[in-house]
Amino acid sequence: MEEQEGKPSITITFHEEHVPIGLIIGALREGLRTSHEMRLVGIDNECEADDVSVVSVQLRIKPVERDGQDEASVRFDASDRLNAHCDLLDALDVPNGKKAIAIALHTHWSEAHQVRFGDPANPVTVKRWRTERSSRRSPGGKAVEAGGGRLTSARRDARRLRIRHAIRVDASGGRMRDGYRLALDELEVVNAGRHGSPGKPDTPLPSFCYETFRRDCLKIRDGSRKWPSSRRRRR
Repeated sequence: MEEQEGKPSITITFHEEHVPIGLIIGALREGLRTSHEMRLVGIDNECEADDVSVVSVQLRIKPVERDGQDEASVRFDASDRLNAHCDLLDALDVPNGKKAIAIALHTHWSEAHQVRFGDPANPVTVKRWRTERSSRRSPGGKAVEAGGGRLTSARRDARRLRIRHAIRVDASGGRMRDGYRLALDELEVVNAGRHGSPGKPDTPLPSFCYETFRRDCLKIRDGSRKWPSSRRRRR
């Protein structure tokens, strides 16, 4: 049957008011994200004879036109989603436990995350992602779990570098974006061993996202947190 533009492909009818309609539609959209585009066409709200509310959701679903994209691009999208979860939780220093992850994602998974990546993943899945990513980044798999309460030497050094540049932004009144670029430039120099003493680190310092750096800048600006390892010096 030939599909007509604007006509619904499927209609889902909910007969119970307590059913989480938004959650179900979001899960369907997430499941089809890499292969199909889903658009809301209409919503009908009626009452049955026993005054039970019935909601019918009409959806238009069509395959995504990839313009030559292959399976590798889909894997890249999935990698972005994985890193978005891990980066957010690492920046918040969230312990790698299911309950802590669930609370953090419920509180901090922003509208921007929602638009780009859909609903947050299951906390059990995110816990596994963080453990696997931490192992990949550390030779011999000796690193502690991400957000597990202890920092590896490389993560600690990267954090000090990050905070130092955040303090510099606050002291100079510069732009956070410029400070972030300078921090990443220095990180690259350190990892390449061009920073002088003590030379190239045994374990490369991990990178960090702009949102993490921005959060450091705001904490320093608001005076809401003390940084004992990188205090501002009076001139």
